Amino acid sequence: MKFIYILPLLALISCYKQEVKSTPLPKVTVATAEVKTIPISLDAVGHFVALYSAEIKAQVEGTLISLHFQDGQTVNEGDLLFTIDPRPYIAALEQSIAERMQNVAKLQYSAEKVARYKTLLANKYVSELDYIQYVSELANLEATVMQNEANIRLANVNLDYCYIKAPFKGVTGKHFIDKGNLIANDGSTLVLLNQVDPLYIDFTIPEKDYVKIANYQNKGQNLDVLITYPEYPNVNATAKLILIDNTVNQNTGMILLRGEISNPERKFWPGQFVKATVVLYYKEDAIMVPEAAINIGQKGRYVYVVKDGVAEYKSVKIGLNVDGAIEVLEGVKTGDVVITNGQINVLPNSKVEASS
Repeated sequence: MKFIYILPLLALISCYKQEVKSTPLPKVTVATAEVKTIPISLDAVGHFVALYSAEIKAQVEGTLISLHFQDGQTVNEGDLLFTIDPRPYIAALEQSIAERMQNVAKLQYSAEKVARYKTLLANKYVSELDYIQYVSELANLEATVMQNEANIRLANVNLDYCYIKAPFKGVTGKHFIDKGNLIANDGSTLVLLNQVDPLYIDFTIPEKDYVKIANYQNKGQNLDVLITYPEYPNVNATAKLILIDNTVNQNTGMILLRGEISNPERKFWPGQFVKATVVLYYKEDAIMVPEAAINIGQKGRYVYVVKDGVAEYKSVKIGLNVDGAIEVLEGVKTGDVVITNGQINVLPNSKVEASS
């Protein structure tokens, strides 16, 4: 009878052992620790500013008869943007020219009169007082002709103002007045023109960080400004630091800095906010692992290093975070394979199933 009870017990133990052996290994994702050159830097938030920005305004009054651009169009320096009805200013120019011709004729007559009476003055055929009057009339006419010439120049300028041109190459914004409207010389903006290549990037840093930048700037180094979007890691560029403002804002304790960047592909736009990182110098031979590989436990930060299929617990000391990668100062060597996903199911010195 005892033998009958032992047989089911042995069968149960056999099934239990079979279940233990078939337990799958934890699946984890791994990456390799790499040596990279990383920037030692200061981070800030900046925004782009047009290299040149002009509010295009009228300098004479009149009816707008033509627009010569489409909103958002790229225009070159000297391109015609607006035409104001030039007819009143053409008439004013012709009137000034006619007045000059009239006064030049009077001037010539007066000059001949003075020349003739000058010879008569010596023989007392004309009084000295009359002669002085003739000379005075001649001087007045000379001044009048000069005034006429100035009026002609002014009329030419006003006529030229009827043809509003782009002061530099740039991109037009939305126009604020339509054809057929009366333009008043009241300071109203007709369109905003921005130059978008190159661009400035303005940002601020705390005054306590000024010394860090000054130490390198004073050595004649041209500091880089790395420009990135946190949401779009593939969109980035490098600007050159061109300005450290000459005063600290006493209200905020911040210093304005400015970089300049070429923008031929128009990846960046005036007014846009981006991350700006001033690179003080580049550190070589930094061991970098993905940010996801770093874990925090009771004993501090650690990683799991996979060797021969076994996950080993390694305490680490970390440094900089650069674009989603963490610098490891202690605890990891170049070429170590670290777990980046699935750590929650891993025990120290246990086997794992790793994949990249």
